Amino acid sequence: MCKYITQGKADGNSCGAFTLAYYEWEISGHAKAEAADRAYISALYNDIVFGCAMPGFESYSNPMLMMRRLAKQGAKPVFHLGENPLIRQMFGVLSAAAKQEVAQMKMLGMLCEAALDVEQAAEYAILVCQMLENGAPVNKLHYVLMKKSCDREPLILNPWHGEALPPAQPLIPGASVEPSLVWTGTPPWPTLWSLAASPVRAQPTTQAHSKTE
Repeated sequence: MCKYITQGKADGNSCGAFTLAYYEWEISGHAKAEAADRAYISALYNDIVFGCAMPGFESYSNPMLMMRRLAKQGAKPVFHLGENPLIRQMFGVLSAAAKQEVAQMKMLGMLCEAALDVEQAAEYAILVCQMLENGAPVNKLHYVLMKKSCDREPLILNPWHGEALPPAQPLIPGASVEPSLVWTGTPPWPTLWSLAASPVRAQPTTQAHSKTE
């Protein structure tokens, strides 16, 4: 099983960029080159970060920019909103700043109020997890990439580890992905989006291989 570069403290709140890069590398077949990979993720993060336009969420990855990037690659991402207060707060600020784009997302079926059904999800999905400190949820989020194994079981590519591992518990609402993360799957937990249709794959190649915290 391939292992990708991991998110360290020096990488800041760039887990959204790591998950996008993992997805791109998963579908393309990618030869490991750590220095180039880290530079690529850094540039990707600069392209998708909220920045000063989103007070309180400056260092978070903007899901709309992430979806736009995925759509350009041929995916059909759908944003699953859920009822988590922190996600609702972030999306409320985002909606106020980009009303027309949010309205277009709704019109195109790219915004879904319901939580993601893992069993019905596509081969890949980007999930938002809520972080835990001393066993209690805190106002920090973390992006991970979910991929389906050959027998359709979900595996988690967490930027902290860089490899596909089974979740600590079956992915149902509030399930533990690992001791410090819970999956935010349905009220009162949020979820982010499913890649409803993956890009057309190239011919098979050998792989050598947000806080968003």
